[in-house]
Amino acid sequence: MGTPEFINPEPSADGSADTFVPRFRHLAERCGADEFHLFRVRGRKRLLVPVLRGARVNTPSPLPEGLPDDFVDNVISSMCPLWWDTAHGDLSKSLAASRWVRRIHLRQTGPAGLALPIAAGEAGLGVAIFTGTRMRLDEDALLGIHAGCHALFSKLPEVTPEREESALPAMSRRELQCLKLTANGLTSDDIAEELGLSVHTANQYLANAAQKLNATNRIHAVAKALREGLID
Repeated sequence: MGTPEFINPEPSADGSADTFVPRFRHLAERCGADEFHLFRVRGRKRLLVPVLRGARVNTPSPLPEGLPDDFVDNVISSMCPLWWDTAHGDLSKSLAASRWVRRIHLRQTGPAGLALPIAAGEAGLGVAIFTGTRMRLDEDALLGIHAGCHALFSKLPEVTPEREESALPAMSRRELQCLKLTANGLTSDDIAEELGLSVHTANQYLANAAQKLNATNRIHAVAKALREGLID
């Protein structure tokens, strides 16, 4: 195996994320990903707190839809890369034979993805997720990308401020959509029609969102989501 390529993790002179985000984007480009997500892992419940998504820092970053319920436990407990793909996708062709990278299966069809657990000193535990429709990389490239994630994550205390007051779990795109439509005054029937869902599914998304936000009902959940900046 070749020597992994490391990305220079040093932050810009003013301590901003001006150089952090482009370097993380470069890691995404190296594996053919369309999107990248970065989460901290907080607390005994292993809540995923969003750090950045794409080019936006400290903004809501929903997990890719369809990940299994035990995803966080799997990625943190094993501390090995996890990947998912369609039956004959490019990741399947390049990683299926690997003995140290584990494959997981989505609950529903979605783009291919790669989840890399991170442990970096003061920065604590984290998870970097790359997703895309044309992802492909070999084991050498994966080693380099994983090393780059570790190096960049270790600089987070210098680049991004801590938000100890907010340790919320990651919200899915559908959960955020349902909350936003509720905030706009739509009923469950309206939300189901707007998003092409069954009423039962719309209610389930709202119930999941309320549970994640530790809210007593959907109105309380909307209020919390607005206060946290999850919806506007």
